[in-house]
Amino acid sequence: MTLATILLATAQTILWASLYYIFPATLLEWEANHSWSRSDLTLAFTLAIGVSGVFSPLAGRFIDRGLGPYLLTVCGLGGGILMLMLGSVETLWGFYLIWLGIGVAMAGCLYEPCFAFLIRYRSQDAKKSITIITLVAGFASTICFPITHYVMNEFGLESAIKLAGVSTLVIACPMLLFSARYIQQHSSKMHLPSVRENKDTGNSQYLFLTKKLFWLLAISFSLLGITHGVVISHLLPILSEREVSSATAILIASLIGPMQVLGRLVSALTDKRTNLMTTTLFCFIGINVALTLFLIAGNHFWLLIGFVLFQGGSYGVISIMKPMVTREVMGQNNFGVISGTLALPYLLCSAFAPYLGTLIWLQGNYSTVLISMILISFISLLSFIWLIASIKKKSEMALKFQE
Repeated sequence: MTLATILLATAQTILWASLYYIFPATLLEWEANHSWSRSDLTLAFTLAIGVSGVFSPLAGRFIDRGLGPYLLTVCGLGGGILMLMLGSVETLWGFYLIWLGIGVAMAGCLYEPCFAFLIRYRSQDAKKSITIITLVAGFASTICFPITHYVMNEFGLESAIKLAGVSTLVIACPMLLFSARYIQQHSSKMHLPSVRENKDTGNSQYLFLTKKLFWLLAISFSLLGITHGVVISHLLPILSEREVSSATAILIASLIGPMQVLGRLVSALTDKRTNLMTTTLFCFIGINVALTLFLIAGNHFWLLIGFVLFQGGSYGVISIMKPMVTREVMGQNNFGVISGTLALPYLLCSAFAPYLGTLIWLQGNYSTVLISMILISFISLLSFIWLIASIKKKSEMALKFQE
């Protein structure tokens, strides 16, 4: 099982580097090589993540019906093929169409479907697998930014994009198929929702939409998705506006991944001393600290390192905690559908984030953008505190009823 988890983790690393981080890593090069504006380019990525969100509930249903290995692999193949096509695109409408297709692929092969698949087949043991995967895949940006920067400088933008596509097809997809099928086949003795539960139709399958706890989860994580999406997609332009050198900017961007890994290691070491909700709350606070540091950092290297430490570490842990908190709050029955539906507003907000960042930037500068993100992250923190308070109140009422 460990080998399968490591293979799945390696595949996720390549997928995140090739399908997601490739956009911020190449944004300035696309802008320099074509007559397309930054807002035109970021809108394409926005639409891709939006499409990913729209298709996430459908991906969840495939997972609930036992088709997870095939979903992950087919979507990975589709993403790789589209990246090869993207390398040769010459028109803006073609650029948009390909990113829309990549959005569909992301809905079925990145973290959300992968973690829903693991929770379905590994139940209580899923957290260990998710932690391993996020520890390894945390290096996706670290791999993507410097390699893409080097290949673009030596061979051009097209070669960098096509390298991402080939890596997905030749390395990631075979790993996805083997590891997911192995996990599925060797989890038969674990508790799985019954076929009857997985084939529920009608309103009963979506009763969770009437629960306040679901919407507090959705608001908390979705607003956080906006702040992270804006910062990551505009990271290099923000540093460029502050006249940070290209080498330093690439270093800062590359450190996001290791800081995510560091955060996850700290989380794993303190796992027995803190509960899910407390750890996640600290992460929400950490994001607020990170954005404040980024606002005041200017081009001061060590303040920028502080930003990376809090941003990467906090968001890295949240990527583990999000599916686990969702299962803790909402239960495991129909988890694929619940997880996919929860991903919809989160991914739509993440999708809008790059374009939103551009729109705010056009009204002022990147300091205006960061001030806006601090306000949004504070609202997300308040929403999560409300969630914790609601759960506590619900538990107290249940105890009172038993008495």
